[in-house]
Amino acid sequence: MEHIARLRAAGCSLQQVADDSGIHLDSVSLIARGQRLSISRNTEYMLLHVPIPEGFIQAPSRRQGKQRIPNVGTRRRLQALAVHGYTLEHLASELGVTVTPVAAWIQKDYVAPESARRVAELFDRLQMVPGPSQRASKVALGKGWAPPFAWDEDSIDDPDASPAKAQRSAVKPHGWWHAEFWELRDMGITDLGLIADRIGLERKTVERQVFRWQRKGIAT
Repeated sequence: MEHIARLRAAGCSLQQVADDSGIHLDSVSLIARGQRLSISRNTEYMLLHVPIPEGFIQAPSRRQGKQRIPNVGTRRRLQALAVHGYTLEHLASELGVTVTPVAAWIQKDYVAPESARRVAELFDRLQMVPGPSQRASKVALGKGWAPPFAWDEDSIDDPDASPAKAQRSAVKPHGWWHAEFWELRDMGITDLGLIADRIGLERKTVERQVFRWQRKGIAT
């Protein structure tokens, strides 16, 4: 739904949209991701009457009627997927476009609501699936881009929010990252520093666990 995409781009989380509209969060999430294609008139009315926050600026367009919204969330999602190992070519293929608009979405200040929605859907689908390109991840990390887990629904579209790197491991049980480690190794990624960055850990944490596995005779 275009209005939800505009709200998210203006800094609203899905929880805020749910609270302001009176629609259950699960329903708002399904509608935002395009997984609920038919909604009642009452639901549509309630969602459309959630106001865009004050301070939201729509970019001027040379073509009358062509809307643009701030690009904060779209840029962060694409950058995060690059850190996660996805090349621009891969992302473009997933989105059904050429590389040119994907590169533009990372650079420009404004984006079409439909483009923001499509990128958000792609991010939701791939954020827990490591990408295949070790080089893309290294380049993205070198640019200082944040990985997917550094953002949540309340922060990724907020222009004033900063990525939080260390929070993930603090709320996970012991060994939560082992499966992801082996997935990355199976993809051919052998650099422990890169693996640590992709998972969101200190390199020494990964090195200590690899040492324990090797002492047990587990090949790494």
